[in-house]
Order: sequence, then C-alpha cells, then structure tokens
Amino acid sequence: MNLKCKLGFHNWSNDCEKCSICGKSRKKNHNWSHDCEKCSICGQTREREHYWSNNCEKCAVCGKTRDNYHKWSGCRCLVCLTIRDEHHVWQSCICSKCGKEEHIIVNNICSKCGKEFHKGFYIDKRDGQTYHWKKFGNHTVMVDNLRYKPQYGKYWAYNNDNSYVKNYGYLYDWETACNIVPEGWHLPSIYEWESLVKFFGRDEKIVYQSIIKGGSSGFEILLGGCRGNEFAFFGSRADFWSSTKIDDVMVKTFTCRGQVGLVDFQDCGRGCGFYVRLFKD
Repeated sequence: MNLKCKLGFHNWSNDCEKCSICGKSRKKNHNWSHDCEKCSICGQTREREHYWSNNCEKCAVCGKTRDNYHKWSGCRCLVCLTIRDEHHVWQSCICSKCGKEEHIIVNNICSKCGKEFHKGFYIDKRDGQTYHWKKFGNHTVMVDNLRYKPQYGKYWAYNNDNSYVKNYGYLYDWETACNIVPEGWHLPSIYEWESLVKFFGRDEKIVYQSIIKGGSSGFEILLGGCRGNEFAFFGSRADFWSSTKIDDVMVKTFTCRGQVGLVDFQDCGRGCGFYVRLFKD
C-alpha cells in the first residue's frame, strides 16, 4: 500500500467514496453545496434533492432556480408560504388566507368595515416614505418628522449630513414647509399646536416629558436641533413650524427646549430651518 495511504492521507479527489491510489472505500462524503445534483469534488451526480421549502423557485442549499412551482391557495403558497398581493381572499378588510388587513381610513374610521383606528401609518405616494400617525384627542398627527426631499425650495439635513435624515427628517425654511405638504395633511396652525399641548397637560414641563422620545404619549419628539445662520442645538432643542404668520418676516413656532425641559411657542424668522410635523385634514 502506498505510504501516504498507510498514514491515512488517501486521495479522494476523483471519487469521494473511493481512494484513487489504494482503492479503500469510505462512507459518502460528497459536497453537494454548489449543486444538489452534482458533487463539486468528484463530479458524481444524484437524483434531484433540492431544498425548495423556503422558496419554491430557488433551492436554499445550492441556489439553483426553477420556473414557478408554487402551490397557491388564494394568496399564500402552501409549500414556502410566499404571499402574492394580487390574489388575497378578502372578507371585509381582512384576507382569510394570510390575515393581512387593508382598510380605507377616513377620519380614523375605516369606510369599509367601520373599525376605528387610533394609530396607523401613511405612505407618501411621491417617494414611498412611510410615516406613523396617532390620534391625540381631536387631532391626528404624524409622529415622525417629514423626510420629503423637494425639487425646489430650501431644506437641509442637520449639519449637511444625510445620515441624520432617516431619524430626524429634513430641516425646511417656512416657505418650503408650506409647499411640500401631501394631500390629506396640513401644516398645523399655532392654535392647533396649542390645542395639542393642552391635550397632553397644562404644565409645560409635564408636557415636555410626555412628548419627547420615550415619553408616555408616543409623540416621540427628537431633539434634532435647528438651523439659523448655522446648525445648532442638536440634542438640546427641536423647533417645529406652524402655518400662522405674524407678518411678512416672522412666523409662530412650537419649540421643545431640552436645556430647561419644557415646551413653549416662539416667533421666528421664515428663513430658519425647522422640522415639520403634519396634522391630518
């Protein structure tokens, strides 16, 4: 017997089950990871043993694809559980096959099934951005800052760093903020801001603790700073536009002041960069 084989260094390169030097056999040790039908070491083939349970069109082991082979029951494949949206089986607003809900919400009530909603999400058709909203008293308000990137107007990512936009949204000057509101929503007046604050409580410090990120209300305000002549106050302040003009230069704003832990209302110039929270019409 060859010395290498005596030492246990068999050559299995041509046949994963039999040493090409001494003829010794072993249990199957093929590598089917690249192709479930052919061993990548010795080239031996086998009958199909692909793993299609996760995806009927792609093997989870070797990645090989095949033509559509789903077993559909309405919108759901019985094998891999893939969903196809165009084949839901609707019972009122709920698909009986997969449980997906699809409501038409008008003034927080579904016009199809009558279910009342106190929170949900809105998808901006202009860019596909998703915003969460909640109902607070008589007001339905986005609990995310607007992230829409307009073609015209003045807007900024904080510190000109786009990584801030996902969580904080854009800072807009007032004119731009007025012009980028999607259908069905509006820039709130200062009176709407005041009404919302009263809903959360009359004490300015209690309101502040309620509406900041992690507060009890779920309004989730982040202290994302602002832009005057330069970017400032990140982590200690957040300013929001209202639609209420004072004169040709000044506008009423709603402010969360982390330095002292309270909320208030201020008069600010239209050219500043502040955040936008939208109220539902």
